[in-house]
Amino acid sequence: MLFKLYQEHDLQKVARYVVELSKSDTIIFLYGDLGSGKTSFVKYFMWELGMKCAVTSPTFNIMNIYTAAYFDVYHFDFYRIEDRNELVNIGLEDAMNSGLVIIEWPQIVQEFIHSSIIIEIKILNENLREISVIHNY
Repeated sequence: MLFKLYQEHDLQKVARYVVELSKSDTIIFLYGDLGSGKTSFVKYFMWELGMKCAVTSPTFNIMNIYTAAYFDVYHFDFYRIEDRNELVNIGLEDAMNSGLVIIEWPQIVQEFIHSSIIIEIKILNENLREISVIHNY
């Protein structure tokens, strides 16, 4: 599915679509350049799950955990991860067995983790984003 977004709040319709595809064990890969809207997407995704929580980028702490009604959402950001060995200590495997997982900058794990949903955000210009959502079930 391909979406064109003209304003940030347009991410809500994308998030609604992805929530409808998601289950408690879904793994979502989020691709996009810096500032493209990956963390903003997660905010709207959580809103669509009924959680009006503060969503922040886990760039420095690597993982944020949000509790939804029936499962936890693990939000990872691998931007600063340079070696797969670093992944052992951050709880990725436990998260994948415990709830829904969203990974920003998933390039370092894409070869050995199967994603359920791939989202790619492209900046077309200052006011326009193109988002593709690929469902891999």
